[in-house]
Amino acid sequence: MQSQRTFVGKRFRKLRSCSGVEGAPSCTGWKQGTRYVNPNNQSEVVTIIRGKPHPLETPVKQWPYARISDPPSERSEPIPLAGNPAL
Repeated sequence: MQSQRTFVGKRFRKLRSCSGVEGAPSCTGWKQGTRYVNPNNQSEVVTIIRGKPHPLETPVKQWPYARISDPPSERSEPIPLAGNPAL
């Protein structure tokens, strides 16, 4: 799991180093989070999601997690972030 967090961190730092990258709201409700889109490659997106506080089929989604979208690989599985007991 640590390698996935490291991967998210590297991808996130890469996006933040691009000029003009700012977070934008991703959704409303429990999926509310922040999307970071690479201005040089609109398909490269890191989304940080706060999680849903009650039981779900996927426990990792109850706490903060990230997803990476980078076609052709599509969207990643939920990747737990700091504060997520799934780590």
